[in-house]
Amino acid sequence: MRKTFVMFVLAAVGAFAVVGCGGGGDSSSPPAPPLVDVTGRWIGNYNSSVFGSQTATLVAQQIGASCTGTYSSSTGALGTVSGSVSGDTLSFTITVTTPGCSGSSTGTGIVDIPAAGNLTMSFSASGSSTCGGPESVTGILTLQ
Repeated sequence: MRKTFVMFVLAAVGAFAVVGCGGGGDSSSPPAPPLVDVTGRWIGNYNSSVFGSQTATLVAQQIGASCTGTYSSSTGALGTVSGSVSGDTLSFTITVTTPGCSGSSTGTGIVDIPAAGNLTMSFSASGSSTCGGPESVTGILTLQ
């Protein structure tokens, strides 16, 4: 059975995925400094091309622009997240750590800072695992 996050996806985040975090910008210009901090516990819903509507949790730690963390989903998926934040965007890689299921996904999450309430992150990711094949996901995580 394929196990994939997202968010992150901060993302998480997401991104949240959220959720890990990775790059931004091209080789000719440096990435923008982070405008957001994705540290914390993000929870939300996502839609999977394989599993349909699911729930995900991303626990992220951001130091500077670098982000690491863990994720889990209502499918039973477990994984680690790594990447970076540039501006309000979290770029991430998820590595599936569910026993008997290897794989990875990459994606981005855009963090929204509302006038009131908690941060949210809209994210998307795609990848593949040995237990589910190709998958794409989109969703929204909320910082708790």
